[in-house]
Amino acid sequence: MPTIAFEPIANQKAWLTPPTRIFDFSAEAWPQPFVDKIVRSSLESEYTQRLTQYLALLRDFFRLRNLELGWDGYAAAPPTSRSLIRALSTLQRLLSLRFLPSRIIPSAEGGVALCYSYLDSFAQLELLNSGETVVVSYRGAAVPEAWEISDSEQETKKLVRRLQSFFDRV
Repeated sequence: MPTIAFEPIANQKAWLTPPTRIFDFSAEAWPQPFVDKIVRSSLESEYTQRLTQYLALLRDFFRLRNLELGWDGYAAAPPTSRSLIRALSTLQRLLSLRFLPSRIIPSAEGGVALCYSYLDSFAQLELLNSGETVVVSYRGAAVPEAWEISDSEQETKKLVRRLQSFFDRV
């Protein structure tokens, strides 16, 4: 346990002066096995893992801003500012719901796609340049199911429940 040392307060001015030594950070005060356990615990925490995943998704998201017309080798439109803003807002809602996608990619339809996959099951939330938001889910070689949703928090919560149920059936 760290040693806490306080300087004596001689007068009222001392209250304004920070102590010279609050914690003892010497190696003796912090044994290496204890430090290792704290570091390992923080790295393995769900919060840290989710934050790391979110930061990786943001890195991929910001790369989408630099795409040009025909980025796919055909004539796909790059995501517009509007679809990028909608995708970022949706991504933040998904973070708060603890349902982050595995990837963020440009949509060949023009826009941003948030992708989920588990074994042979896939789902994709596409925030299109047209303003539409379309969800597609499929398993293996089965016929994909597609539906449209609105960009609201309530609709995002319903989507998360539906996709969780879809992936739970695997």
